[in-house]
Amino acid sequence: MISSDGYPRITLAFTDPDLPTVVPYGYAKYTDFKEMARGGRAILWSCWDSIMGRPVALKALLPQFAQDEKERRRFLREARVTAQLQHPHTVPVYEIGRDDQGCLYFTMKMIRGEDTFKILRRLAAGDRETRLHPGPPPRHCDSGRPGPGVLARARRYSPRRQAREYLGR
Repeated sequence: MISSDGYPRITLAFTDPDLPTVVPYGYAKYTDFKEMARGGRAILWSCWDSIMGRPVALKALLPQFAQDEKERRRFLREARVTAQLQHPHTVPVYEIGRDDQGCLYFTMKMIRGEDTFKILRRLAAGDRETRLHPGPPPRHCDSGRPGPGVLARARRYSPRRQAREYLGR
């Protein structure tokens, strides 16, 4: 069951089923593919991970690039670099593999919401509602200036302060 925010409701029906005798591996465990975006070299799908019981985003190299060594290397580099980044604003990569036709793919955490390009396009078109948002900006918007919490954390964890505390000064 999917809740109003697009994520599954956590219920025993989703968390308690036993694993199948033959556990699907790799691409075979993903179902319910819906295209989210398409670029010149790859396609982005939303799909369901039937083993973990969660939605994921799956990025796949387009079939015409499956044998192109340069494009395969670039695609794998993107997946591996993204997987190695540890930052709250970086989407975690779960898996890299090949689909049934031998095309590379990788799966990531599914993030719901509107992408920045759509917001910028509305602003460029002069959309009044986008420009005149009532009240403070939503939590996920960055004004470009650090807020008081960010400054407090920076002061608390500054190397100078940590050195003073360590040395007892």
